[in-house]
Amino acid sequence: MCPSDLDRAAAPALEGALAVAAAGRNVVVALCTGRARPSDAATATAWDRLETSASVRRFRIPSIREAAHFRAGLDAVAAIVDALGGVHPGGSLPEPIEAGLDLVRRARRAGVPCIAVDAPVGFDPESGRRRRGLPGADITLTFHRPLVGHRARSEEHTSELQSH
Repeated sequence: MCPSDLDRAAAPALEGALAVAAAGRNVVVALCTGRARPSDAATATAWDRLETSASVRRFRIPSIREAAHFRAGLDAVAAIVDALGGVHPGGSLPEPIEAGLDLVRRARRAGVPCIAVDAPVGFDPESGRRRRGLPGADITLTFHRPLVGHRARSEEHTSELQSH
């Protein structure tokens, strides 16, 4: 799982990791941030709760260099969760987001299914626009309802759209 503390999707993604762990699965969470602790209160609470589960291993990835430690074995994971955040305006991405994106890209190339929370990295659910060269997702989970961009362009960037 690759959440970023820069996006509102991180807290629900971390809660999802807890639910998967409670069902008896091993979960690795790589929080893509340069901070020692998530700044968002809900994300910080969920991050702290992960520590209480024996089935969860949590890591912080502040850079591409740190992401390199996770590359080996990506082809063996059941799924990767992209909670890096949909919209990142033009220009370069923050380094922790680049690090998470590197892991998502490599997992997708290895055939690992990708589940995006709210929107795949670089996809704007309001407009349907997407930054070039980003990996998309097999399933996108939204909360409340799909936005205009999800409906208009979801088939290009996600195979399936689920609203909860």
